[in-house]
Amino acid sequence: MSRNGSGAADDQSFAIISRWMHKTLIDWQNVLRLNGKDVFICEEYIDFTTNEDHFEKYVLLLSKYCPNLTHVRLLYSGESSDAKLEFGILKALVQLPNLKCLSLFDVPKTEIASLSSDFKQLTTLKFVGIAENVTASDFANVFGSMKNLQNVIYEYKSFRANQIVASLPNAINLKSLTLYYAPESEIKELRNCNQLEVLHLYIVDEKLAPDDFLDIFNEKRQLHTLSICLINEKLCVQLSKLDTYCPRLTYLTINQPLKNLGDFENLKYIRYDANGESSFFDTIKWIENLSIKYADRLEVFDISSAPNHTHTIEIAKLKCLKAFLCANWSSDMYDSLSQLENLQLFSMQGQSDNSNHSNALISAILHWTNLKYLRLPFDKEIFERLILNLPDVLFRRGFQTDSPFILSMANQNIVAEIEDQLKKQPHGNLLQLDWHGQIFAAKLKNLIASLSPSETRTEQEQIYKFPGKAAGDPFDPEDSWLSSMNYKLALKSCSNRFNLENDEELINRCRHFAITNAEYDINNMKSAFNFKYDDIDKQNIYPDTE
Repeated sequence: MSRNGSGAADDQSFAIISRWMHKTLIDWQNVLRLNGKDVFICEEYIDFTTNEDHFEKYVLLLSKYCPNLTHVRLLYSGESSDAKLEFGILKALVQLPNLKCLSLFDVPKTEIASLSSDFKQLTTLKFVGIAENVTASDFANVFGSMKNLQNVIYEYKSFRANQIVASLPNAINLKSLTLYYAPESEIKELRNCNQLEVLHLYIVDEKLAPDDFLDIFNEKRQLHTLSICLINEKLCVQLSKLDTYCPRLTYLTINQPLKNLGDFENLKYIRYDANGESSFFDTIKWIENLSIKYADRLEVFDISSAPNHTHTIEIAKLKCLKAFLCANWSSDMYDSLSQLENLQLFSMQGQSDNSNHSNALISAILHWTNLKYLRLPFDKEIFERLILNLPDVLFRRGFQTDSPFILSMANQNIVAEIEDQLKKQPHGNLLQLDWHGQIFAAKLKNLIASLSPSETRTEQEQIYKFPGKAAGDPFDPEDSWLSSMNYKLALKSCSNRFNLENDEELINRCRHFAITNAEYDINNMKSAFNFKYDDIDKQNIYPDTE
């Protein structure tokens, strides 16, 4: 994000912004004039120091200069000293014409009422905890008034009953629901949410009885995506009975490899996410069962988090596979895997200790006539061998320079000498190196989306970094793009003093790191900063407009 307040612009732009990034509204006006179109998410931490008037003026600037701002995240302090305050922050957001997604953390009851009257354009609502005095009945009017609401994400911070699920039938166009750590009483209420097309349940309460578990799926005729993390073996067994309740199920993510998965007629995607939970069942037996029932329908199979003993010839029987993601693969098994004639994407998570691995892989690529995307963990020796030999194989397969083969390495910086080696190869332009794995990830996402009929897909294109779970996402409830929320918490936990002269360079450096990389250690931030929002806002005079 450019900064012109001090006279020097650094030409930086950020998709995620927060008010603390610049001192005054005049600074913000200068910045947003240049880079406002790049902003997709705005965040704010709210407590007794938040000045409503200043915030409203700040939002007015966003409405003028940020046409692509579709998502706002508000984190309320949750402290008892702030709980009785009559916050009016939400009302200011009505000024944002393109707001589609609202994420609220520890929202007080006084703010819930604003949702029912002012936010009819929202398509997505996310809650991470709510005040203890907020109940499902408080949400009834909210959901009833939001005719465009399609997606709800809720993370429970307590196991009390009557929090939100009972009010969801009022959201008549609700398609997608994500629940984290839902208590038994809330899970049971899902039996009345039969309009759902997408359901993600993380850590289902182990006290839930098997009959109650089946009851929540009894009328889910429209459900096409199910992601479910179970810690109760008796509930895992019940999954095999869902094929009669959910005939349209296309995507399934589970944390247990079941011996009998059932027979889902439209199932095309399966992801096994171990998620740190021990397995009740034998992975090999599970794959053998899949190869019998799903040989002619399964197109994407992701067992990248499965134990290493998943090497089995049974996978070669899944003739329709277009994408296969595994933990690792032994070189002596590539002959069987090369029988997957429709394979377009192949990913291996771990390193191979076999010196013959690169030769076996190159031989398999020659037989995979449809393979165009390969993702491997970076190993300099293996990649040097691939660079030397793979271009000739691609030439024999008929690849063209305008559509090269993609070799991906997730989270790997460019290795210049390997790039130079590739340029020296006669057919090196037939191979493109994807150092950060972004091309592979995008192609996999597109393939996954294509498996479901277009009329059943949840509209997410207009929501930047959709906070719900889609097929292919891990179970983990943490937002990988959390950006500055914990960062601001660290700032607020520091002393009241703000020494701009000493800290400005450090703030700029850490600000760029935090927002760009979205990863940082809150403990380090606590020792690095010492200011509060009231210090930032003291010069906030609304700038003159041109």
